[in-house]
Amino acid sequence: VDPAQAERARRAYFALVTHVDAQINRILLELKDQGVDDNTLILFLSDHGELLGDHELWAKALPFDGSARIPFLLRPPPSWGLRGGRVCDDIVELRDVLPTFCEAAGAAVPACVEGRSVLPQILGERPQDWRATLHGEHEFGDESNHWLTDGHEKYVWFSARGEELLFDLRKDPREELNLASVRPDRLAFWRNRLIEELAARGGDRVSVPCLPSP
Repeated sequence: VDPAQAERARRAYFALVTHVDAQINRILLELKDQGVDDNTLILFLSDHGELLGDHELWAKALPFDGSARIPFLLRPPPSWGLRGGRVCDDIVELRDVLPTFCEAAGAAVPACVEGRSVLPQILGERPQDWRATLHGEHEFGDESNHWLTDGHEKYVWFSARGEELLFDLRKDPREELNLASVRPDRLAFWRNRLIEELAARGGDRVSVPCLPSP
């Protein structure tokens, strides 16, 4: 992509963010005008990110944080009297939205729902059995991929071409240093975790990755 085109695309994206901010402000002001703000739970999130030229890539569908990581900003009702500005490192995902809203509303969470409510974390509790990793996947031709992360490391397997990536997100948050060839112990650990993840599904559509030993 021409540098001028890339700059224009980023400016357009930031303009869209500004537009969204303005519309959210209209909603928040209306909640106050209607007298319901004090008892309203607000969650701001996205279904995916946008690479915007990171790794010389664009759009979504890929396992890098620019595409796969999303905002998950939750404002409890002011009537709950909770302190704001807190950050929780637990791994959350879109499947946690419905159970969170159900619990906040005092409604039963449907048995078919796979996610979990994050209200315990909002209330200052840290469930001991919270998920340890998050699995993502996308069928995308030669870029088809599976990935696993615990928030500190990320393992990526491009299933169509057999390529593996391993990142230490604490030291390398921009995912620029692939450790797959220098950390065979961690590579094997995450590869086995992915094999377990896929094998647990069962069924004819699941194929456990057959990858060479590191």
